[in-house]
Amino acid sequence: MFANQRWSEEDDESSARPAAPRPDAVTVFDRIPASPHKDTARWTKLVAFPPDYPFAPDESPSNIVFSREEAFEGCPVVSAGTLPKLVQRLTWHDQVDSDFLPIFLLTYCGFTTSHEVLRLLSQRFQVPYPEDIADDPSEKDAFDRLYIKPVRNRIFTVLFRWIEDHWYYFEADPTLVESLQAFLDGPLQAGLPSTYSILTKVLNKKISGAPHPGQTPVGVRVPPPHQPDLRHMQNLPSRLQFLGFHPEEVARQLTLIEFALFAAIKPTACFGQAWTKSDKETRSPNILAMAETFNQVPCRVTGH
Repeated sequence: MFANQRWSEEDDESSARPAAPRPDAVTVFDRIPASPHKDTARWTKLVAFPPDYPFAPDESPSNIVFSREEAFEGCPVVSAGTLPKLVQRLTWHDQVDSDFLPIFLLTYCGFTTSHEVLRLLSQRFQVPYPEDIADDPSEKDAFDRLYIKPVRNRIFTVLFRWIEDHWYYFEADPTLVESLQAFLDGPLQAGLPSTYSILTKVLNKKISGAPHPGQTPVGVRVPPPHQPDLRHMQNLPSRLQFLGFHPEEVARQLTLIEFALFAAIKPTACFGQAWTKSDKETRSPNILAMAETFNQVPCRVTGH
């Protein structure tokens, strides 16, 4: 159990020895880390989790670094940290920096794998009770409401945004989909049943095939194409027959071709200027394809 400690300036060893903890026990309400803008001294004190819990170690400069900037209402802005601490902050039980989640999901591929992120989220979801309240029903009830439920709700948000906004991670790795489905059918359905149907519905929709990025929205009227002047084309050499097509139709077709290439580019292909690296054909094939098309069009125009 953690308790507030006082330093006695009158003691001979005032600079080296803390005073004894207060005789009155500190409840789980006091031991759950609060928001930094509410009480700076409390938010760094973590609950006494079992030592084998990956998120048990206290936050310190050795495992997480915060920016001097502050997000909304004084929430700390994470600059760097070990992966467990990043996941812990991502699923913090109290207020969090709203920008942290999209940034993490976009960039984590630069320092870890999707399977490792999912594994840590699964471990984070299965929060153990602190050792000193395991046999206290009232303390366990408070811990459920103040810590476990908020953390699990954060994990739901992370998974929802991960599936909805970054499905390309799962498209590229069918085993990741299987692992996610196993987590949903197991721990999440048992621990947070109200969100199970939501995530399952989103996941099944993605698996069945999301609409193509270039698909025309419902209700948008597509203009009819300009038909080529076949009579004019018959009187032209083969290398000039494209002049028989209406200029607006040529522009439309070029736009469709280039948009299909652009829509196929994944955010991860832009990470760390992957298109300039030695393995660029593997990491950024669609960026290379778009660049090649961009260079070919003016060459073909000037060549004719």
